[in-house]
Amino acid sequence: MHKDKDKRHDSVEADELVRLTEDLDRRNATLEARLREQEDSRAALLHLLEELDRERARIEQARREWVTALDGIQDPIFIHDKDMRVVRANRAYAARAGVDVREVVGRRYWEMFPKLGAPLPSCQQVIEERQEAEEMLRLPTGEEFVSRAFPIHDAEGHYLYSLHVLVDVTEKRKAEAEQRVLSEALRQAAEAAIVLDSEQRITYVNPAFQRMLGYTPGEILGKPLSILSVPGLPDPLQPMEVARRVHESGWWHGEVQRRAKDGTAVPVLLSASAIRNEKDAVTGYVGTYLDLRAIRNAEQRFRSLIENSSDIVSLLDREGTLRYLSPTVQRLLGYAPEELVGTGVFALVHPDDVAQIQQVFAEALRNPGKVYQVECRVRRKDGSYCHTETVGRNLLDDPVLA
Repeated sequence: MHKDKDKRHDSVEADELVRLTEDLDRRNATLEARLREQEDSRAALLHLLEELDRERARIEQARREWVTALDGIQDPIFIHDKDMRVVRANRAYAARAGVDVREVVGRRYWEMFPKLGAPLPSCQQVIEERQEAEEMLRLPTGEEFVSRAFPIHDAEGHYLYSLHVLVDVTEKRKAEAEQRVLSEALRQAAEAAIVLDSEQRITYVNPAFQRMLGYTPGEILGKPLSILSVPGLPDPLQPMEVARRVHESGWWHGEVQRRAKDGTAVPVLLSASAIRNEKDAVTGYVGTYLDLRAIRNAEQRFRSLIENSSDIVSLLDREGTLRYLSPTVQRLLGYAPEELVGTGVFALVHPDDVAQIQQVFAEALRNPGKVYQVECRVRRKDGSYCHTETVGRNLLDDPVLA
């Protein structure tokens, strides 16, 4: 009986030990599982921290690149909040404001640059309308800027900041003004003007050109210069020739024939120059045409008047040498004009009158434009003398007669 009780007691203890062992195993397993979970969590956390560090590095790199790019722009750029206080600016803006770039943050931009009595009108427009705006800004210094403002919103579309770019257009406006003046000068010029590109194609003709040769802009713009060449006549200014001469000397000047719209050959005095860019490369050509038809007609009328005049007309140089004599000299004195051209005029004057004539000639040299009148005796070809009344004026400085 006693032995049976002992056996039952041992069996209970064994069961209890098994139960405790199993419970311990379960707890160990749970603990190990928790440890593994913690290890996994720790690894995940470390991974997240590493990702965060990498993301921070990428953000910092992006920020540095953005700042470098922003500072590399020569135009003033700044970002302001709804209170018009600067939150970021590039070095160009700080330089314009006259302060260190770190000193602009938090200050009202319109108190630094551009110095105004209030924010630009476009600022409020950007905030209220949530779209970019542009306006012209002229400073008291005469500088001109184009102000472009852009809104910056968050993911929900709420306004955060405005980005301003101030583009200095001062030199551009000056160049445009100069260009307008030059264009108007060309347009109103009395002489015909023509502009070619680097390939000698016509890009501009002024109204005087149109009147001279009869072409409308639509008929001639974009056409090669050869359209003006006269068939069958030598043209010293063919497209390749003008390029060669202008490249060699920078300009060319001379008489050429130009073909009008009706096919007639128009004599013109051409002055051509190269148009060069800042690198001194030829980008085009500009030329002016002086219509010689009126001059030729005037020369013909003048020659006709001179040659049919009843008086002798002569031209002298500073030494008194005859350079021209009208045909009347042969009828009045018996000399052919070519017999006297190149000789001294005083040799024709009677010896008793030479001193007086030389004195008047000397005074005329000292007083250009003044008219002198004197009587003297002039020797005919047969040796006799005739009494003459001479009227003279010093025109030595007149370019027409030079």
